[in-house]
Amino acid sequence: MNYGLLFPGQGSQYTRMNQLAQCDKKIVDSLLEEASDILNLDLKKELSEKTMKELTQSEIAQPAIVVLSHALFLDFMQRTQQKPTVLLGHSLGEISAYLASESLTFSEAVAFAQNRGKLMASTDDELKGSASLVVDILPELLEELIRECNSTENLMISGYNSEKQSIVVGQEEELEQLEKLVESQGGQIIPFRMIPMKEARPFHSPFVTMKLDKLREIVETLTVAQPKVTVYSTVSGELVSNEKEIKANLIKQLVSPVLWLQGLKKVSKMDVSYLIDIGPNKIMRNLVFENSFKISSLAYDDIEDNKKIRELLTKEERTVEQWTE
Repeated sequence: MNYGLLFPGQGSQYTRMNQLAQCDKKIVDSLLEEASDILNLDLKKELSEKTMKELTQSEIAQPAIVVLSHALFLDFMQRTQQKPTVLLGHSLGEISAYLASESLTFSEAVAFAQNRGKLMASTDDELKGSASLVVDILPELLEELIRECNSTENLMISGYNSEKQSIVVGQEEELEQLEKLVESQGGQIIPFRMIPMKEARPFHSPFVTMKLDKLREIVETLTVAQPKVTVYSTVSGELVSNEKEIKANLIKQLVSPVLWLQGLKKVSKMDVSYLIDIGPNKIMRNLVFENSFKISSLAYDDIEDNKKIRELLTKEERTVEQWTE
């Protein structure tokens, strides 16, 4: 079975998500214990007791999602014993992709996720814009509507999630102007402040340029290796080929739009039968479903999907046995 793995970003968290029902408990507990030592906090306790509002804090959510995504990845690899064709990460998920490709060690990936989360959480007083979700409108049309607002410096797409969903960032006046245009075309704008799981600050845009130097300092301390599995970067929109590109992507990511839709289109043309959402929740799988191009996707953290994945793996094993008899 040729497959690609999808790693989620912030927003995939949920309460008590340390109780990953579809993952070997020993793997989860071991990684949580190791991560707790790295982060200098009891991560298992945090995930067990925190409310959704508390879990949405970037300095907690980001390392937690990386840790649990890696637990699911290790559990999946233990079952399949077959290298993925490609790895694709959404924003924070790109760190998980580099970890899965062995470009980053577990300790560096987790510590970097925490530092990245703290940096992003510290921007509140300096930011002038905010983020909103735009649904039921094609990104190409949304780009035209933004140009109609005559304010491309204060209004832009920061995330291409699917053909039906984009993220825009901007200042209040421009967002209000865009909202009227979007609604006239049958779409809808939902401010992220109205969605508990979402990060409302205008990341992945020039609005947070003031944090680039600090992020660059953090990234330059990382020891990065050549990826052992193909990674598609949703920052550059290209397959990653070396360590220098990885560091550049981790820095540029803060001020660059997330090219998730473009990545899915690219991967759908590769020799891939399934895309497996390999993080907490099933948001990445759902984004795959929101597109006109067809590719099968399953979520490892979903009970029914996990059963289907195991059936596929069992079927694959039987086929291999028949070939070798």
